[in-house]
Amino acid sequence: MEKSAPRGLSREIDDLTDNLRGSTGNMKKYSQYAFLTAHVGLLSLWSGIALAGWEFVAATPQGNYYLDSDRINQNGYQVSTWELIDFPAPQDFNGQPMSSEIDYEAYDCLRGRVRILKFYGYSEADAQGTLVGHTTTPASTWNDAIPGTIAGIIYERLCKFN
Repeated sequence: MEKSAPRGLSREIDDLTDNLRGSTGNMKKYSQYAFLTAHVGLLSLWSGIALAGWEFVAATPQGNYYLDSDRINQNGYQVSTWELIDFPAPQDFNGQPMSSEIDYEAYDCLRGRVRILKFYGYSEADAQGTLVGHTTTPASTWNDAIPGTIAGIIYERLCKFN
């Protein structure tokens, strides 16, 4: 299952499409079609996180987990990608509500380990809203990707070809 467009985007596209249907004249239809195409393109760029290739991984009581299948990088036995977590209720992050986060993670396919390289926390679901915090930790410690955990599930997906 892939993530869909942000909640307000579908309604905006429907409204623009309704306007196209109600218009008369080929030039007017073409102009509105061009406007619709440009508008959808800009909205797609603006909401790149929500429209990226996020692939559903798992739902847990802690949140829904997604993997960005379009941005998987491999360097020898190390594979890295982005992970999106949507929380069922806002989490406290330094006194601010955080409803989602994206992490850039590296997986060591030879040793069965994972570490977080970058973290970004957002006030809204789907990594939208205000950025409430971020860290870059290229020297973070490696942790075991334990089978049956989210890290273990992602490890199995990313490292199945190594």
